[in-house]
Amino acid sequence: MFNKIKTFESFKVPAYRIYYGSMVGNWFAQSMAMMVRSLLILRLTDSAMAIGLMSLALAIPSLLISLLGGALADRFPKKFILIGSRGGLALISLGVAFALSTGFLSSENPGSWMLLIAAAALEGVINGFLMPVNMAIIPEIVDHGRVMNAISLSMMGQNVFRLASP
Repeated sequence: MFNKIKTFESFKVPAYRIYYGSMVGNWFAQSMAMMVRSLLILRLTDSAMAIGLMSLALAIPSLLISLLGGALADRFPKKFILIGSRGGLALISLGVAFALSTGFLSSENPGSWMLLIAAAALEGVINGFLMPVNMAIIPEIVDHGRVMNAISLSMMGQNVFRLASP
């Protein structure tokens, strides 16, 4: 009876299981980082408008650059774009962590919250390249008959972690 259900068909491909597992870590980390940065900017500014500015700084570059990111994903090796993008996101997080640990990012330094806006904008630029590559690499991992299933599982996982991680 259950062998006719094809909901998790793509997980039969070992490379897709590894990809999906790495994406779970990514979705979890992104959701938590967004929540923590929002809380931090609220504590620094006591302004909901600053949270909105940070979200806007993340969303606009992401939307605009994703068109270019999709074109690059079709022309260059996706693996290198993924590695470079993840490295860039790690550097942004390390920069924010360094600013926090040195005391630069604090309520005693009034304009320091703008660093979080800049970090969000940089993250938006990187996400503009990363999001199209995340979907474009799936057909290289699974066979043609499982592509729709793999993409559906990826989108489901991403949305579940957006809700569950924070």
